[in-house]
Amino acid sequence: MRRVVVVIALLAWTASAAADKAAESWPKVVTLRWLGELGKGKWPLAKLVDTDRGLVVIEHLVDSGDDKYVPVRTARRLCGKQLDRALPELQRRVLGELAHSDTAECHNRPGPPECHFALAYEYTTRTALMFRPRPSGDLALDAVLFVDGGSISESSFREQEEFVGSKYAALRTTDCAAKPDAPASDAGDKR
Repeated sequence: MRRVVVVIALLAWTASAAADKAAESWPKVVTLRWLGELGKGKWPLAKLVDTDRGLVVIEHLVDSGDDKYVPVRTARRLCGKQLDRALPELQRRVLGELAHSDTAECHNRPGPPECHFALAYEYTTRTALMFRPRPSGDLALDAVLFVDGGSISESSFREQEEFVGSKYAALRTTDCAAKPDAPASDAGDKR
């Protein structure tokens, strides 16, 4: 019986030490090394999101070689239960895009901190993870962007930048604290 108690105490201490180590190594900057750890599952998106602020998700995917492709232009802040339901699919999609990417870049300055990655291909999606520093100094995932990243015209690129920039600027000034289960704000248009 004494051996069982010692083993349980040892397991509890090991779990506590691992939790302390995880808190110590929480990202304060984003790097390609950190992005690689994300790709291996070390950083679940659910743990990176500040649930009081929610998560901005913007899609601007209008370029395709498929004549039947329907363009997507959406921007929304996910909060509460809607965020909880969306996170597993976002995790799958982000990790899938990262696994198939052959270009990646992270920067911390000028802010906000960001990592983006894509497959170098004519009709590709560039995925961007944008972060916001918390008062403690570590980073919280603020937005996930899925945008055209291939060979698009200069005018299409400007239109995309205008859409993404204006929607992100509007959505990042809000949070979920007052209404955590309210429907997500949909600032997108589906042309």
